[in-house]
Amino acid sequence: MISDRETWLLTAYTAVGKIFAREGFDLPPVEQIKISTGFGLATKGENKSILGQTIAPGGAADGKTWTIFVSPVLATGEDALNVLCHEALHVTAGCDHGSAFARAGKTLGLEGKPTEMLPGPALQAELMLLAMELGDYPHVAVDMAKVLASEPAEGDRPRARARVTTGPARQTCRYVRCACTTEGCDAAGYLVRVTARWLEVGPPLCPSCREPMEADR
Repeated sequence: MISDRETWLLTAYTAVGKIFAREGFDLPPVEQIKISTGFGLATKGENKSILGQTIAPGGAADGKTWTIFVSPVLATGEDALNVLCHEALHVTAGCDHGSAFARAGKTLGLEGKPTEMLPGPALQAELMLLAMELGDYPHVAVDMAKVLASEPAEGDRPRARARVTTGPARQTCRYVRCACTTEGCDAAGYLVRVTARWLEVGPPLCPSCREPMEADR
C-alpha cells in the first residue's frame, strides 16, 4: 500500500509509461519527472477548472525536468490516472493541443476534443485495473463547493464565516458589464458596470440613444 501521494503518482506514471511504450511512445524516465497535485496556471481565456497541467523543461530552472500537476479536486485514483494520461501525452507530443497531439491521443486510446482528451472505454478499463493494483489514492480531495460557498445570509447583512483558504477573498459584490447594442447608435459599444442588485431594478440607459443597455452575464 502506497501511503505517499507523490510516490503514488510517480508509480502511476511509470505504469502508464508501459502503456505508452506498447503503442510506440517513449516517456522520459521517472528521474526527469516531478508530479504533484496543484491548481493549473489559468491565464486569460483559459478554462479556470483545469484538471491537469504540464510544464516542459523549457520552463524549469534546470532546463531538463518535466513538471505535472494533477488537480486536487480529483478524489479517486481512476480520475487521477485519466488526467495523468492526458498530461503524459503532452510529455511525449508537446504542450500544445495541435494535430500531432490529437493523432497521438487517438493512437493511445484517448477520446474527445484535444483540450479535453481523456481515455476511452478500452484504455479506461485498463486504467481501472491499474488503479486497483496501485491501491487507494492517498489523497483527500479539495471540495470547491465548500471553498467557494456563499456567506450565509441573515437579513441583509451576511454573518461572518471562518475562511477556509488563504487565497484571495471571494468577491461578494460582482459588477456586471453592460453595453449599448442598439444598431446605429453613436455610442454603440459604450460600457458601464453595475452591481447585480441594481440590475434587478432595471438596466442602465445608453446616454446617447436612451435605450436599455444589455447585461453581459
